[in-house]
Amino acid sequence: MPLTDNVSIGDTVTYTLKFTTSNYDGEGASAKKITSYIITDTLPEWLDNVTVTNIKIGDDVYKVDNSVPQFDREKKITIPWTATEESGSVAVGDSLYKNGVTVVVTYTAKVVSTDITIAGAGNENTFTLKYTTEGEEGEKEPDKSTATEIIYTYALAVKKVDQAGKALPGATFSVIGLQTAEENKGVYIVSGKTEPGGKDTVMSTDDNGILIIKGVAAGNYQVQEETAPTGYNKLTDPVPVEAVKLSTSETNYTTYLDKNGNVVNTETDVVVTYENADIAASVLPVVNMSGTILPSTGGIGTTIFYVVGGILVIGAGILLITKKRMSKSN
Repeated sequence: MPLTDNVSIGDTVTYTLKFTTSNYDGEGASAKKITSYIITDTLPEWLDNVTVTNIKIGDDVYKVDNSVPQFDREKKITIPWTATEESGSVAVGDSLYKNGVTVVVTYTAKVVSTDITIAGAGNENTFTLKYTTEGEEGEKEPDKSTATEIIYTYALAVKKVDQAGKALPGATFSVIGLQTAEENKGVYIVSGKTEPGGKDTVMSTDDNGILIIKGVAAGNYQVQEETAPTGYNKLTDPVPVEAVKLSTSETNYTTYLDKNGNVVNTETDVVVTYENADIAASVLPVVNMSGTILPSTGGIGTTIFYVVGGILVIGAGILLITKKRMSKSN
């Protein structure tokens, strides 16, 4: 079940692991009975509250002591495949399931800020399937036993300038619908969504008029100026910005302002630049004017020019299919 790989920090993602089984490894008289299947997930630090919600084997729901098994300390789930005790018509050592049955494992996890990568190559989560056989030690890997899912999260950067393109420190902003936590001066990381009726987090720019917001999903956002630098007019309306999917890990941004302080897509004498070698982001230049003249936000003044960078995540699905390794059936 494919799900979007574009998420915000704080989102819950769903992984679905699906594979086809066999009751024997090999063919003919030399075939070995498979005694268990082992699912391993790397479960990186940026995944928290991992919960297995369902394990289906064919039409049956697999439970132990009336609960769905969870990943153990070694990040594994082991599903026994042969009987360890006699029950009805099933003898010890008999296969518990029909040959060729499909197993589907579904689990959820919360995306957190710990060790998460913004844009660039994204964040990998790797799944591995192994099995054990009767009379043999160790775990074996079937064909197509490993798959990797990548999720992405992105960033926004606000640069506060005057109509001459000079950086202006001392402004504060919020992003409608977002809660954030301060990581460093002028750098914030998404911590979740604002509850209905709640107040969005107010964030301050650094000494260079820069505000970075890490961990947003790709999409459209509304940036609200809360306070303007001393001596400058505050924007009266939110400014739109779009976080876009970026494949690099740095930002190199250049745009121009006309004589009225509007962003234009042709070269002028007023240049606004922004560079960041460590993080990719979609850049929003916000222009404030001094005096009593209201700041201009018309024309293409609120158009965002996208740069190389960004990152975000939300749900992920993975299909892992094993190749049947035997022709012998129960």
